[in-house]
Amino acid sequence: MHTPDGIDTEIQRRLLQVTLRNSARSVVLLMVAVVFIAWLGWRADMRSGAVLTLVMGLVVAGWRVSLQRRYGGVEALSRQRIAGIVRELELNAVLVGLMWVMATVLIYPLLPPTSATVYVVIVCGSVATAAFFMSMVGRSFELLMTLQLGALVAMSLLATPVASVPLAVLAAVFGV
Repeated sequence: MHTPDGIDTEIQRRLLQVTLRNSARSVVLLMVAVVFIAWLGWRADMRSGAVLTLVMGLVVAGWRVSLQRRYGGVEALSRQRIAGIVRELELNAVLVGLMWVMATVLIYPLLPPTSATVYVVIVCGSVATAAFFMSMVGRSFELLMTLQLGALVAMSLLATPVASVPLAVLAAVFGV
């Protein structure tokens, strides 16, 4: 049975509204993580990585809030407009994913053991939070998760100070 176009568009619009609302709600958690990771990077003398993490996190957070303000209350969205908003959400996910890649490559290997463990817990929390809202529309969640967990797996296999085959395997298994 084929769903009429109007009903399909309405379902997509409602899912998008929930996604936008929850994306904006995630900004506080994102900024707590970003500021903490930037602070860790600064303490590890990776000042450029710390500043880039902070700047990229602020851009992503501002973009999420902007998306909610621009489209969160809009009742009538065409299929084309919905597709455009989904693309913006996917690009936002790629940008925050690249922020995680950069932080994982530049900051994570320099952290002392306890801070490195906290970093991994933050990555896990970020993935769990993203699954809550990014998985509902488009490929945002898959894009973010691939970048975020891919970097963690790579560094767990390649970076001597944080090398951990079990962590790499578990991140890959739970990421699938």
